[in-house]
Amino acid sequence: MKQELKKTLNLWDLVMFNIVAIVGLRWCATAAGMGPSSLSFWLLALILFFIPSALVVAELANKYPGEGGIYQWTKSSMGEFHGFICGFFYWVCNLLYYPNLLIFMAGVFLYSAGSQFLGLEDNKIYTLVFSLAVLWIAIITNMVGLNIGKWTQNIGAWGTWLPAGVLLLVGSVAFLKFGSRTDFSIANLVPDFTSLDNLGAFANLCFAFAGMELLSCMGGEIKEPRKNIPRSILISGVAIALIYVLSTYAILVSIPSKEVNEISGVQQVISQIGDKIRFHWVGPVIALLLTIGGIGGCGAWLGGSARIPFEMGIDKYLPPWMGEIHPKWGTPANSILLQGLVSSFFCIAAAIGSSVKESYQILVDATAILYFIPYVYLFLAFVILKGKESLTKKEDETNGPIRDEGETADEDDGKSQKMNFPVFLGYLGVVMTLFAIGLSLIPPSDTPSVFLYELKVVGGCVGFFIVGLILYYMGEKIQKTAK
Repeated sequence: MKQELKKTLNLWDLVMFNIVAIVGLRWCATAAGMGPSSLSFWLLALILFFIPSALVVAELANKYPGEGGIYQWTKSSMGEFHGFICGFFYWVCNLLYYPNLLIFMAGVFLYSAGSQFLGLEDNKIYTLVFSLAVLWIAIITNMVGLNIGKWTQNIGAWGTWLPAGVLLLVGSVAFLKFGSRTDFSIANLVPDFTSLDNLGAFANLCFAFAGMELLSCMGGEIKEPRKNIPRSILISGVAIALIYVLSTYAILVSIPSKEVNEISGVQQVISQIGDKIRFHWVGPVIALLLTIGGIGGCGAWLGGSARIPFEMGIDKYLPPWMGEIHPKWGTPANSILLQGLVSSFFCIAAAIGSSVKESYQILVDATAILYFIPYVYLFLAFVILKGKESLTKKEDETNGPIRDEGETADEDDGKSQKMNFPVFLGYLGVVMTLFAIGLSLIPPSDTPSVFLYELKVVGGCVGFFIVGLILYYMGEKIQKTAK
């Protein structure tokens, strides 16, 4: 089965895939709402989370390439049960991610239609129709093959690059013409760790940097994965960090942080400054590009995460038809289709019972928690696999030339007392991820009902965990019966 997957993705495709999958300019609006200290929070998220995760994924992808990525790494290091739970949570968090992304896109798209339509931003029916239409465009293009689906991601990456560039341009123009709307003094740049809203937003900034592991889920469809995945991580990683930091700075220069709209802040800046400098066409064009970028991001996450249930189907923990490859398209079409159907359900559920803004925030926090759990597994798997490598190396050295017994013991004692840098990164990643999970539980200060908010976020996560346990033990029982 696995041999039938077509190797379609080259280095340039991987770079574009990473950018469109990870970069969400909406996170710049979230950051800008924190004020100038958000630049320092971005730097902390970069150093403490993004760099460790990127280096860990690069090494794991180089040493253990193949379809399934994080699911296979966890299974190899910690066993079938943890591999399944990790993969299941990774899959589920993406089911919640699409409504989150699509709500943002629905708000941004209105700016391309004209100011008379901006009143629809909190309209549930409009948001739902738009979300389902975009979702199914991504589903269909991924089902028919990566040779077509990858262009959704590649074009989407340009829909991310160009708005970020224009945002920097209008921010520069705004600064030259009107001066900065934000005071970037050292005192204002110092992070405020006493604000619960800022701490919760910091967790979202870590979440904004997550996603480098997604590409490894499609390792069986990448040309020369051992070489191209690490290279793509380096190239795209630099671009992603610059886009986030510089775009946030451009927003803060142009608009006071208290006036930034969390859902459509980027488009808000571009449209307002465009009107001031009489470039009225800028806002609608950029809104359209951001929408295209969102479609590419949706396609990237849908296509990448669908490989997890595909691998679980091959392992017989999910129905075998989930592990089948379409005879004509050469894709895990069944897995992608199921993901689309379930995601459609969550898009509908997100539109019921809450305002669009509240639905957006609940989805952000629930998605972050569900997504960070596999990241804990990712870092632990890395530490365990590095330990196994060291043990194997020691055994090989033991079988090598015989040295003085006392000298060997001293050297081994010295090695055992040292924690090498890669292992340190793994443990740092675990700590930071657990910290981010805790911060994600903090509701916004303007939440009407903290109890109801926490019930939706925590209750949803616990519910998915129970579903995962049921599916695992059902699959295990079927495997035993088959034997």
